[in-house]
Amino acid sequence: MKESPSVSARWRADAVVLRRYGCRRIASILEHCADEIDKEIGQDRYVDLAEAKALTGYTRGHLRRLMRGNTLPNHGTEAAPRFLVSELPRKPGLQRGAVPGAASAGMTRSEAARAVIGRTESGGTRSTRRRNTDR
Repeated sequence: MKESPSVSARWRADAVVLRRYGCRRIASILEHCADEIDKEIGQDRYVDLAEAKALTGYTRGHLRRLMRGNTLPNHGTEAAPRFLVSELPRKPGLQRGAVPGAASAGMTRSEAARAVIGRTESGGTRSTRRRNTDR
């Protein structure tokens, strides 16, 4: 059974789409809220280097450099580092936790905007106002 994306992952995916359409402030607010949720939920959760790489978007080598420079605390050993999720750096603009069907999966811009703004699915709400095409 496939696990559904978390609320914070959906918010981050929405932020990517909003930022593409120039709504930087709203996107930043969504990312901030997602970070707060992740800190609250995952602050005691440790991850290994592979999972840290997936969560941050940074390479294993960069994470090891941060660890050796004492910028990123290592709660494991040198050979098997472990990190607290709340202490991991966040790469700017990273599409973490991408939601299946997001804009990067081949949706048009208008479909992505509709998905974010209205969350309409088949039979969802659409405008009943008709355009004046008799000009």
